[in-house]
Amino acid sequence: MRAITGLVLALAAGAAFSEEPYTSPGVVAPALSEVDVSAYNAEIQKQGLSHYCPDEMCDTLPALLVAYAPAYPEMALQEGVSGEATIIFLVDESGTPTDFKVESTSAPEFAEAAIDALKQWRFRPSTLNGKPIRVSSRQQFPFVAR
Repeated sequence: MRAITGLVLALAAGAAFSEEPYTSPGVVAPALSEVDVSAYNAEIQKQGLSHYCPDEMCDTLPALLVAYAPAYPEMALQEGVSGEATIIFLVDESGTPTDFKVESTSAPEFAEAAIDALKQWRFRPSTLNGKPIRVSSRQQFPFVAR
């Protein structure tokens, strides 16, 4: 499988229902390559507990342990089509992303690629009183054909 260097993955960590605007570093990553999680975790730290855990329902933040960039949908790439997908999901007690919901997308194939990538991500889960808990998150994936 060839690497697509034109895939831009913006890591926009955040809770699903936050009213706060999202800011995050962009990471250029070849399709299906492992993403450097340090920028993502730095953004989680900047957003803080109140962003992920309204009403103090957790005492630690989730931390991304491993993540892979999504595969650029082949047809979209061949046609030079750019797009985006924003996915809302839960990070469960084991640190596995679950319960994916498409918040927005420019095309179904971008949402499918984003969810396929998220299924491979792993987190250290948030905790409450030292016990792992579920938290909601949101991830935006811009796909830029180059």
